Amino acid sequence: MLKQALKYYKPYQALFIIDLLCAVAVAIIELLFPYAISHIVDELLPMGKWIEMIKIGVLLLIAYIFNTFLYMVIDYWGEKLGMYIENDMRNDLFTHLQKMSYRFFDNNKTGQLIARVSNDLHQIGTVAHYAPEQLIVASSMLITTVIIMFSISKLLAGLILLNVGLLLGININFTKKMVNTSRELFGNVGEMAAQLEENFAGIRVVQAYSYEEQQRKSFQDITLEYCSKQQEGFKRVAVCNGITYYVTKLLPVLIILTGGWLTLHQEISEGQFFSFILLTNMVLKPIEMISNFVARYPKGIAGFKNFMEIMQIEPEIADAQDAVEVDKLKGEIEFSNVAFSYDEGKPVFSQLSLEIKEGETIAFVGSSGAGKSTICNLIPRFYEIEKGQIKIQGMDIKKIKLSSLRKQIGVVAQDVFLFSGTIEENIRFGKPEASEEELWEAAKKAMLYDFIQGQPKGMKTVIGERGIKLSGGQKQRLSIARMFLKNPPILILDEATSALDAENEMEIHKALKQLSLGRTTLLIAHRFSTIRDANRIIVVDPGGKIEEGSHDTLMQSNITYKKLYQLQQNGKAS
Repeated sequence: MLKQALKYYKPYQALFIIDLLCAVAVAIIELLFPYAISHIVDELLPMGKWIEMIKIGVLLLIAYIFNTFLYMVIDYWGEKLGMYIENDMRNDLFTHLQKMSYRFFDNNKTGQLIARVSNDLHQIGTVAHYAPEQLIVASSMLITTVIIMFSISKLLAGLILLNVGLLLGININFTKKMVNTSRELFGNVGEMAAQLEENFAGIRVVQAYSYEEQQRKSFQDITLEYCSKQQEGFKRVAVCNGITYYVTKLLPVLIILTGGWLTLHQEISEGQFFSFILLTNMVLKPIEMISNFVARYPKGIAGFKNFMEIMQIEPEIADAQDAVEVDKLKGEIEFSNVAFSYDEGKPVFSQLSLEIKEGETIAFVGSSGAGKSTICNLIPRFYEIEKGQIKIQGMDIKKIKLSSLRKQIGVVAQDVFLFSGTIEENIRFGKPEASEEELWEAAKKAMLYDFIQGQPKGMKTVIGERGIKLSGGQKQRLSIARMFLKNPPILILDEATSALDAENEMEIHKALKQLSLGRTTLLIAHRFSTIRDANRIIVVDPGGKIEEGSHDTLMQSNITYKKLYQLQQNGKAS
């Protein structure tokens, strides 16, 4: 773990070294005062050398002015270093998550992932700044001070070491326990974020079903668990701080009594006695630094462990070493003995074989859960197949770079996801560098032109989170406009009109028909009216068994197709 942490310091080596050198310089200058006191008490005071004492006082003031400047450098540049490291980690984690497959997001709650990127990394910057600085400075100050103490009195120095060892042992034990508690707390925060994300996204459902009280109780349970874990942490902090406080107050008393006895028996001089008292306070300072560090450390380390936990998960789907960029693919697709399952031991397909010619419109029909959408999700490698091959234009899709492959494929789904920006920003997903003329052309083809023109801000109209200000038909048209702009050779229409009313369905169907021209189109539909223009109809049964043919042929030969058709016709009749 240390190796992974250190790599984030590498880009900021100069900043780190400056911060560290300043901290060491501060520690060294702090040691001047006990030396000065010993010299004044033992030599200058008995001889009445007032001028020499003034000179030492002035030198100490100059040293402390310099130390003030160093403290400012440490605070500013140190915090800056921590900020940079935290920012780099957050960006790396976000980039890594962008590479994860659909399966990863299927198995992880969105709120938990948001908490990992935001909350869990919050303390890392503080630890990144203070950890090396305080540990090195505290250690060097402690070692140097103890060496000086041993030169004065082995007995007193041994007494100091005994108490310091006790305090360090307590703090180390406390830290180990608090790291685990902090990780559990972060887990609770993730659960809170997950519930909030679900609740706010589904607030219309919550209110429609008067489910507010159940949601409140569920959220309260999570917050109570969080409070319980916090209380556990508070108890540990209270015990650790209490023991630390007692030992740090006990130590000066022991030194005064023992040192006083040694002074009375002329084992040490009065100056050495006063110096030792000051050195005792100097020892307590690094102990205080270590205690402060220990208070920050558990959350920072817990956050870093959570960070590394995700960073060490290899993306299930990645470019092969010999993968190539492809400028423009034709829409010829071949499935050869493909096996795939979402859950181990529950195959969706075992030996799926299928050929789709360039420019064909293929309609997939089947009962819910049969695998229609799965077939289409495997082509852009949203999920990875277990066996077999999928080829486009004779090339294994695993030999094509992911970014290149996905540029060749467009998906218009039933559940359109829009981002909380403007109409223009959402259409530009299809082609970020598109000109304004291209944007308007895409809007016209998607039958969105009149709606945009009717808005006071036109293309700059803000559509709200997930396009909440738009109707279902408007969202779908915007999604289609993206596809016109993207202009892919392969088009997947995943139940794109199933959630629309009859009027909107007819309008969207016209736009989709125009969009499909000259492309290989894979059409997944529950409504049989939408598949009348298909070149072929493929019936998908659970287990991956497929049968293809025309409507009339399938009505005679395929029980599933006939049943689905009759159910829909009966529904229309009723």
